[in-house]
Amino acid sequence: MELEKLEEILELHEGWLRREPEGVKADLQGANLKRVILQEPNLQEASLQGIILQEADLQEANLKKANLWKANLEGANLWKACLQEANLWKANLKKANLQRVDLWGAILQGANLQEANLQRASLQRANLQEANLQEAVLQEANLQEAVLWEANLERAKLQEATLQGAHLWKANLERANLEEVNLKEANLEKATLRGASYKPLTILQCQITTPSDELNLELMRWDATICGVRRMNEWAEGGPYPFDGKKYRKLFHFPENKDLWEPGLPQKKIPELWEWVAKDLGITI
Repeated sequence: MELEKLEEILELHEGWLRREPEGVKADLQGANLKRVILQEPNLQEASLQGIILQEADLQEANLKKANLWKANLEGANLWKACLQEANLWKANLKKANLQRVDLWGAILQGANLQEANLQRASLQRANLQEANLQEAVLQEANLQEAVLWEANLERAKLQEATLQGAHLWKANLERANLEEVNLKEANLEKATLRGASYKPLTILQCQITTPSDELNLELMRWDATICGVRRMNEWAEGGPYPFDGKKYRKLFHFPENKDLWEPGLPQKKIPELWEWVAKDLGITI
């Protein structure tokens, strides 16, 4: 596509966004814009299905709610671009520069993000189900409440990333770097962590959904090391829940069962406890 024609389309699209009578929504479905350089283009809500933007320079682009279904963005530079709620279903973003990109609520189901740089990117509530994030750089990325069911994160770099409340059911985290990651209340059921780099206490912040009775008691005894056995005894007898206020903070996230409470010291050290929790949740370590 000639640059002059592309600039005209972008100008008409700007008018459409401003609801001007002569404005026309950008429709670049299937267009070949390989290696194109666009300065902060505004393609919000544009129709870009199947577009070829391989190695394109789209720094700080506005692609909010754009339809990039099956788009080819391999090697593209999208530094600080806005892709909030964009449709990137099965898009190719292999080796793309997505540093500081805003992908809040974006659809990335089945997308190829292999070796992509997502450092400090915002992926809150994004749908990354079955996405390929193999060897992706996700250091300090925000994946809070993101859906990563069956996603491939093998050898991904997730140091200091936020995965609070993320859904990682059956995710592959084999040989991933999970140092200093925030997994508070994340769902790791049936995930694979074989060969991953992490501290057991960090991973134990995940959601322990349905612990066995024996494990439930062990976790409650660990919590008692924080609030005291006396308060746990009072709670079991109908008294106030020790962790309702701000004074005490639970060590682990699980549904306590007061009927199972028996005073006593924890029987397992943290590494052994992690192995027990992993087995209970079907996590491969």
